[in-house]
Amino acid sequence: MAFGGLGALLLVLVAAGSLLIPSGRPAAAAIWAAAGITLGAILVPYLRRLVARVIPIDPERVIHTVALQLAVFLMAVWASSQVGNVGLNASSYGSSGLLDIPLSELPLLVAGFIGVGIFIHRDFAESVKRLGLVRPTVVQVVVALFLAQVFSLVAVGADYLTSWLTPQTSTQLNQVSQAIYGSFGSDILPWVLVAASAGIAEEILFRGAIQPRLGLLVTSALFTATHVQYGVSIVLALILLLAL
Repeated sequence: MAFGGLGALLLVLVAAGSLLIPSGRPAAAAIWAAAGITLGAILVPYLRRLVARVIPIDPERVIHTVALQLAVFLMAVWASSQVGNVGLNASSYGSSGLLDIPLSELPLLVAGFIGVGIFIHRDFAESVKRLGLVRPTVVQVVVALFLAQVFSLVAVGADYLTSWLTPQTSTQLNQVSQAIYGSFGSDILPWVLVAASAGIAEEILFRGAIQPRLGLLVTSALFTATHVQYGVSIVLALILLLAL
């Protein structure tokens, strides 16, 4: 709790300090100030009990309090990146090598297991059960493959819609994609590793660890906020829809 309070104070001070420098951005400062105040408010037991009426958290558990604060911080990072024009700025991203994205997904996988208390108050088997990891049935695999094809077609439609309605955003999205994935070319292995690592790590963290505690709406918003590279666009709205 003390670290949470310190973090809240730090964010407010950073926001105030950024207004004192010539290059400071008022919009970003407002976002971080609001985030700091919200982080501090989460430490108030009465307010956590109010939140618990909406999402399935235990207001008395420290780990649930930390989860709420991290959720607020993540949303602030996304909002700040958008007002700072970082999300759709291709120069903000580096080219990804074969293992770069799988390695970047690994912390999410670890966070999912740590979040459910592996080797703290759950052993490995109990952690796997809490995360909802089960062997899929044949029917589930077939349905998943079918839906993957449907969503792929929807994604193509979203790309066309973006290029039609917001051509400038479409150009920026293509530049960002080229900056991140341009080195992959037509090689199948990098794309398989990207799909597998994201599908495993992100789902374990967001669907397995977070969703049972913060609910579908909040979890989907957080999942969408991790996709900073899509800016504020039709594609980002599609990601939110698919997350839901």
